[in-house]
Amino acid sequence: SCGVRCLLTGLRREDILPIQKTLAKTLFEHIPAGMGSTGHIRLNETNMEAMLCGGALWAVQQGWGTSADLMRIEEQGRMLHAKPKFVSDKAKRRQREEMGTLGSGNHYLEVQEITAIHDALTAQAFGLELGSIVVMVHSGSRGMGHQIGTEFLRSMAEAAPGFGLLLPDRELACAPIHSDLGQAYLGAMRAAINCALANRQIITHLIRQVFADVLPAAHLSLLYDVSHNTCKQEMHTVLGRQRALFVHRKGATRAWGPGHPDLPEALREVGQPVLIGGSMGTDSYILEIGRA
Repeated sequence: SCGVRCLLTGLRREDILPIQKTLAKTLFEHIPAGMGSTGHIRLNETNMEAMLCGGALWAVQQGWGTSADLMRIEEQGRMLHAKPKFVSDKAKRRQREEMGTLGSGNHYLEVQEITAIHDALTAQAFGLELGSIVVMVHSGSRGMGHQIGTEFLRSMAEAAPGFGLLLPDRELACAPIHSDLGQAYLGAMRAAINCALANRQIITHLIRQVFADVLPAAHLSLLYDVSHNTCKQEMHTVLGRQRALFVHRKGATRAWGPGHPDLPEALREVGQPVLIGGSMGTDSYILEIGRA
């Protein structure tokens, strides 16, 4: 459940430039980054289970954010039907000290300037203006998600012959969705989704603390949070009829258009902000799916 969230700041370029280095240094000090990075939050067994079931909702209940944030997060901040009992002790140990951390690779926290607007009405609805400053975060479920994937990849590859499956590549390991193994994977994966949602929510809280110290005039509100590495059950029209499908997304996000019932009221008329995060310093984009 790696994903991207975007925060509006109400600031402009001229507000940032005088304190740019101080802001960057303070953010780096408060939000740990890099492989194996750990934060100040330590989860005991009880809190671990609650986090894996509650996601960003759990984080808000702990004081990391507000209920208003939840209305701007995919799944309202909590993936239902998570089953932490299918998450191994090793995966939980890897996550115990990693909440509120970015990780490595192409994960990032960026203070960005809006440099171009191609649809003024949509930009206005999203609260975006030319020259305005936003903060974008790209992170996921850290060590836990990686461990869950590694373990189930191995289990499914070993179980494939018993299901009558001939795998052309080990990376395509799979299991029937209604098998015990398939259901265990879904339960563990949903727990990892909640871990990612909680992690980005905690990071948001830490970002707000930094801005409050460095730029007290800033008011950071959440535009949207959406995952781009996940699997979810959705209803789609296939050959003229509605079907419940498990949709896998890798490097791709949901993009609900105007009027979609899963969108919060504040976004339903204009549609979901589609967050396309840049990689290794390339530009990021905020898109919208218009009506046909």
